[in-house]
Amino acid sequence: MVPLAHSPNADSSGMPFTPYSRTGGTPLWCEPLGTDIEADIVIVGGGIAGISTALHASLAGLKAVVLEGKEVGWGASSRNSGHIPAATRQEPSAIMRSFGPVHGRRIIDASREAPELVYGLAERYGMDASAVRAGGIQAAHNATALEKLRRRVSDLHALGYEVRLLDAEETASLVGCAPGVYKGAVFDPAGGTLNPLAYVRGLARAAIGAGARICEHTMVHGIERSGDGWLAKCRSGSVRARFAIVSTNGYGAGLLPRLWRSVIAIRAYQFMTEPLPEDIRRTVLPQGQGFTDTRRLMSGIRIHKDGRLHFSGIGPLFGPEREPNIDASMARVRFLFPQIKSIAFDYWWSGWMAMNQEHSWKIHEVEPRLLAILGCNGRGVGLATIYGRELADYIAGKPAADLALPLQPVKPIAVHPFRRPLVGALATGYRVMDALETALSRPDRNRRAERRKLQATGAARKEAPE
Repeated sequence: MVPLAHSPNADSSGMPFTPYSRTGGTPLWCEPLGTDIEADIVIVGGGIAGISTALHASLAGLKAVVLEGKEVGWGASSRNSGHIPAATRQEPSAIMRSFGPVHGRRIIDASREAPELVYGLAERYGMDASAVRAGGIQAAHNATALEKLRRRVSDLHALGYEVRLLDAEETASLVGCAPGVYKGAVFDPAGGTLNPLAYVRGLARAAIGAGARICEHTMVHGIERSGDGWLAKCRSGSVRARFAIVSTNGYGAGLLPRLWRSVIAIRAYQFMTEPLPEDIRRTVLPQGQGFTDTRRLMSGIRIHKDGRLHFSGIGPLFGPEREPNIDASMARVRFLFPQIKSIAFDYWWSGWMAMNQEHSWKIHEVEPRLLAILGCNGRGVGLATIYGRELADYIAGKPAADLALPLQPVKPIAVHPFRRPLVGALATGYRVMDALETALSRPDRNRRAERRKLQATGAARKEAPE
């Protein structure tokens, strides 16, 4: 029997085994908090967003303390696909409608800058993060999606950004998929991939070098007002600071209930194959881009240096970690890359990501000087880095009106208590629609339809009077 409620923080305390484990560098082994201390800023959560905030706050001369309940990068920061798209989940036109011409343009500019910031920090601090700056591809699974991508390219061109729309033949060549599977794609040279565990650990070491203090295995069980600042309370001590930031994303259950109800945390799954034979390896994403498509459910794919295929797939969205649907997830890979045929599955892992109704990161001022950053919506590495920098700039004195992402009030999701059945039904519906649209767009189906049409035409000619 699966419990009715399972906190993401109740997952195993150990780091998951992922392709990043062997090359992610050594853990930091930071000491837990053992006393009561004071700081300018206390940050709850040692993922990319929190560590980026600490680094940039420290570089601005602020005393920053990070409190992490497990170890740096334990959550989504070490479990994601390692893609760095130069985009949010929203289309440029939707961003402009939602945020207006000023903040809308800033958000688009920030998303375009995000990969460059990530790669720049990795280079500046000497991180061995396996960075691949080959760009990113998003492919259209049907004609409607292709039109959407065409509008995106047009919008970005109008803003001065270079992206390219590929036709179906170019897409098949660049992806290495079966001909006709995709109607076209967008190639964005600004994107790329890296090892996110190596990256977040590298950020943490840079933050410590800049003067930040990081306390691992220090779970925060309460945040309360203290004078004109805030007190973060742990079992082994406390931190009193002028500003407090909650950067727990999908792992914040129980800390600030109203904030937790503003997102829905769902479990996402990643899969790895055995290394592909070299002759096959050269045909799958041969130029090393990160790849997604326009289906509604997670669809990221990348190839690692050792020839293993890394892709997202299907599994239970809530509850304790359980085995995902390996067969269905592998079937999609075999459909996309028929040349692989006898591909061997190796292992999987999972983690939690925070989704919201707007499909957008948010910075909240929950109360004066109590801030929160969350809502990755599957766009974590680059945007967490850049919005962490934004938070640090704000605390250092940058006016709120000048931020890229505006401060927004917390808006709990009305159906949050019913999220399990509702999200489960929605995911099932999305899966059915994705499968139906994919089937209707399959090239073999189109060929069969054309044959039937020709056969019908031939029969009509035979029956026609002379």
